[in-house]
Amino acid sequence: MNSITLGGVGSQTVIDHIQISYSNDDAIEWFGGTVNCKYLIAYKTLDDDFDTDNGYNGRVQFVIILRDQVLQIFRK
Repeated sequence: MNSITLGGVGSQTVIDHIQISYSNDDAIEWFGGTVNCKYLIAYKTLDDDFDTDNGYNGRVQFVIILRDQVLQIFRK
């Protein structure tokens, strides 16, 4: 499962200063919507850090992604 799944979230929603650690799937996935997000950290996730689908149309600013090569080797 994604750590955070956003489905059709609107532009009036505030999403900022979020950290996702050790997710076994996507850190955050957007399914459509227009929400803007900023100050996001994805730390040692196993799948996509950030993933979009179904026409997401927002902005994502100030992002840090830190992968763990050891975790990626064990996943294969």
